[in-house]
Amino acid sequence: MDVSVESTSNLGRRLTVRVPDATVQTHIQERMQSLAKDAKLKGFRPGKVPQKVLQQKFGESVRLEAIEQVMRQALTDAISDKSLKPAGMPRIDNVKDQSGEDLHFTAEFEIYPEFELVDMSKEQIDVKKVEITADDVAKQIQKLQLEMAGWETKEKKIEQLDQIKIDFSLQVDDADSTKDAKQDVTIQVKEDALLPGLMQELVGKQKGDELKLDLTYPDTWPDENVRNKGVHVEITIKEVFARDPIAEAEVNKRLKLEEGREALEAHVKARMQDQVDKMVKEQTQEKVLESLSEKNQFDLPDALIQQEMESMKRDEMRQAESQQRPANIPGDDEIKDVAKRRVELGLLLNKVIEKFELKADGENVRKQVDILASQFPDPAKVVEIYYSNDELLGSIEKKVLLDKAVDAILETMQQNETKVSFEDMVKE
Repeated sequence: MDVSVESTSNLGRRLTVRVPDATVQTHIQERMQSLAKDAKLKGFRPGKVPQKVLQQKFGESVRLEAIEQVMRQALTDAISDKSLKPAGMPRIDNVKDQSGEDLHFTAEFEIYPEFELVDMSKEQIDVKKVEITADDVAKQIQKLQLEMAGWETKEKKIEQLDQIKIDFSLQVDDADSTKDAKQDVTIQVKEDALLPGLMQELVGKQKGDELKLDLTYPDTWPDENVRNKGVHVEITIKEVFARDPIAEAEVNKRLKLEEGREALEAHVKARMQDQVDKMVKEQTQEKVLESLSEKNQFDLPDALIQQEMESMKRDEMRQAESQQRPANIPGDDEIKDVAKRRVELGLLLNKVIEKFELKADGENVRKQVDILASQFPDPAKVVEIYYSNDELLGSIEKKVLLDKAVDAILETMQQNETKVSFEDMVKE
């Protein structure tokens, strides 16, 4: 077998393969001999069909089958001999399979990029250290006392975080728009959940008040069709609901804690610590990955980007099916940048895993499964489901490897610790 390789681009490769006709003929003969033992044709006893008859009946199909097998094996051997790592399925072309002549064909594909990780030991990274004070814990307890309380109707002026029941109508400043009106809608007066400027108008009002406002949708509004457009809003306030904090003892009882302030403080501080640890970890991981990406530049195979985009579309279809809603399949232009980012990080992290010889050990995998399961009413059942499903367990193993890869790179970098208050961290 003769094989030649040429580069069609930085990652593109074209193999030209020539297989001697004798190799093809050997495969044909082996297949015909196998047929001769098992063939059943009318007028002949099993295993006694003449070769001439077999050739007339099966010759062409056997030859095509043999050529397919020979090409598949030849391509596998050629890729191995040339130490190539295809990214995606090769495209076979220019097949010449004339009887009595050598078999010729070409195979085009992209290869995985070859690169060495840049030394990150001189790179600096800021890592936040969150200080949780006694005052932070006290504020969090007060927040719990309020959140656990029930809503009650109040004859009072509206304050931030109150709930209100309203009738409203709105009409966008657009020639094609129609008035949208709803009744008995309950909302909470929160700045990040309402139109800019609306909360300020609601605070201080009370039951029975009517408002007529001209506002503007921000450029970040979820519905892109109304972004930056004006909207006329009319509101009638029908009810005002507020919450009175419950006693600390009741909080302890609902959280199934021992009696006393000390037990409550310890529980709340532990939850706060878990929260900030997760936030710091996520921010630090993002910084590490960003730095790793900036310092390691390489070409990405288009085949892998296409595969990732198809995977993202399949994920949307599965989610839509499980949620019993119409699938919103994105176009390639919408997701290409995200797909490229995922492929890039995947190749980088695989390189890190290879360099540091990292493994998704069973102990860490079980720890992550337990953390996830603890969020459900029956943790043991969730654990059982994960360990009986290779795909689900594989997703946990990938997370463990991601954490280990990021930690391995982080340990090589120069870390600058920055102290941050709990309040500022939560605001971020």
